[in-house]
Amino acid sequence: MIRFKSQIEIYWLRSTYGILVAWMAFLVPIMGSSQHLTYTDLLKRLTDQERLTFVPNPDEKTATFSSYDRSSQFDTLRQKYVSWGANGDGDGYIRKEGDEIVVFEDDGPGVIWRFWSALAKEGHIKIYIDGQKKPIVDKPFRAFFETFETDIPPMNFPELVKTLSRGRNSFIPIAYQKQCKITFTGDWGAYYHIIYSNLPKNQTVDSFDGTYTNEERIALAETDRLLGKRGYLAKIEDGIGQRLSVSLDGERKRVLNLTGSGAIKRLEVELVGSNKDNALKNIWMDFSWDDNYPSAVRSPMGLFFGTGETFNPFRAQPVGVIGNRLYSNWVMPYTTKAELVFENKGELPISFTLYLEQSEEIEHKSNPLRFHSSYLADKEPTGPIMTVDTQVVFDFEGLSYQGWTVEGDAFGSGPAAMDSYGRQSIVEGYLGKGYINSFQHGDEAIGTLKSPKFKISKDFINLLVGGGSDMDKVNVSLLVGGKVVRTATGNDIETLYWNSWDVSDLKGKSAQIVINDLSPDGWGHINVDQIEQSSRPRARMDDRNLEWTFLDVNGIGRYCGVTLQIQNEWLEPEQKASSWWYGKWDKKNIDWWWGEGDEKFYVDGETFPSTFGTGSEDYIGYAWSAEPPFPTFESSFANQPQTPIDGNGITVVNRFHLADNVPFRTSFRATLERYKPKKWGKNEQNRSLYQATVYYYLLKE
Repeated sequence: MIRFKSQIEIYWLRSTYGILVAWMAFLVPIMGSSQHLTYTDLLKRLTDQERLTFVPNPDEKTATFSSYDRSSQFDTLRQKYVSWGANGDGDGYIRKEGDEIVVFEDDGPGVIWRFWSALAKEGHIKIYIDGQKKPIVDKPFRAFFETFETDIPPMNFPELVKTLSRGRNSFIPIAYQKQCKITFTGDWGAYYHIIYSNLPKNQTVDSFDGTYTNEERIALAETDRLLGKRGYLAKIEDGIGQRLSVSLDGERKRVLNLTGSGAIKRLEVELVGSNKDNALKNIWMDFSWDDNYPSAVRSPMGLFFGTGETFNPFRAQPVGVIGNRLYSNWVMPYTTKAELVFENKGELPISFTLYLEQSEEIEHKSNPLRFHSSYLADKEPTGPIMTVDTQVVFDFEGLSYQGWTVEGDAFGSGPAAMDSYGRQSIVEGYLGKGYINSFQHGDEAIGTLKSPKFKISKDFINLLVGGGSDMDKVNVSLLVGGKVVRTATGNDIETLYWNSWDVSDLKGKSAQIVINDLSPDGWGHINVDQIEQSSRPRARMDDRNLEWTFLDVNGIGRYCGVTLQIQNEWLEPEQKASSWWYGKWDKKNIDWWWGEGDEKFYVDGETFPSTFGTGSEDYIGYAWSAEPPFPTFESSFANQPQTPIDGNGITVVNRFHLADNVPFRTSFRATLERYKPKKWGKNEQNRSLYQATVYYYLLKE
């Protein structure tokens, strides 16, 4: 038996024990439970929104393996992004092993939450679990989305496995304890995303063995049924919810003030009268939690509920629209108080009924993550920025190569003055009537253009570049003393975008521009225009020119999704289309598509993003949306509740991450490449403007 010499020692031990207990109470939700996770437990995470309030464990991670263009790299020596907008996103992979390409590889414990493809064909998918030599899944990639075990196709889980406007989606989890590797063989198709999460190291799961127990099959069926009821779930019994009538006449009003600790678990707004659409745009929600989270929710009502500025019935798991009723299932915790403010920014009075269900307790009791929803929007585009000290060096308006040295056949007899040379896309983004184009004799032709020499007199050289992204063979180079000192290239689309070179260290030196098309392959051509010197850059200096940041936060939290509204409008082209509204594939009369850009998520200060997608529509879950027809669709986690049938007008899309939320410990930055400029084409009325409401949880330090 241990004996204590004094009461001081006893007091010290008791105090230390008390502190230890308190710390353990705080750390348990952070570290995660060491209990075993069954397959049923994993399925619950597809609908468990309260778990989003949990502080992430340091071991937690969510990332994506995809077929993004591998020419996109970060040059660690130059600290520059290379070919960052490269758009050959259909067939990228990690490495080859014999006749198999490895597309996914991760050490466990982990779970694959979502598998997507734009084109699943008959080549096989093979899934290897925990280092086994024989794959536990070996079937045609198309069958992966169409068959369950040995059942008759198609797969009979309509909510877990969906085709959304050509895009194949599977949300049936695949767990692995030690390791998982996925390969493709043969003609498997094109484009893939595999979203997965790493679990805490002290967690255990049953590795998938290619089959399911009867209990697991039933759990899958029950989860599918539950997802099918999204938006129609039974409310908490009478007496717990609150119902309030609200009228706003051009005013800002605190509608509800809650004290103590608790969480709002369901929020509904029912709009009445003739000003319903008006309310979606002009009623702003401004919610604050405790003293440290003012305006944590700040968004127009329509974007917050995922419908945009008009009523578009759809049902997702966290938000949706049923009739005149808007609903939210986001769990919104607070520890001392909650304040719900609504503001009418319009000129007409608006009335609505507010209903909410709350709980005085949530499962995660110790300082939960607070729900946030932030809004951002484009401003109307302005004309080209020209400073008084901008000097145009080459603009090709004379449609002549006078003074330039021409080698090879690629560049033709002079600068181009046409918007199209038979490619799928129409050339856009050049200024005036002339620009350099090396496709005049097709991709097979190669050649080089060398400019007259000029003196570098300002801090920056700005230039417009489009076309192929092969940095080695298809590029614009700046030569000083015969050596290449700066390089730019396109993004595998015809549109020209600004590039900027910092040449402040080269001022006073003689320089030369060399434009290379040395590739006979697809996208082996380049477009160049408006080479100028200036005191200011027109583009980002890290070569991430296309990235549009829609969330950039510091702290501990979880990213949970976005609703995006795109105003993509244009004047009708004079040329008649050969099919559909504006043609198809390489026979379009206007290059209208807005959504080619990749999503990129930078977690905790990453230089290279752990999520690197293949296109905006791929991120949402559909595919080939640059081609008609243009449908609306809905599902638990991905929706397009609004889009014009001809594409000309307002499109609304959203993507929600519940089980596949992205945890972060210090910072999170989400970007989306924007290939369509705010003002595009030859007509001043053509627009592509974005609005977004982003959903995330955050704990401020």
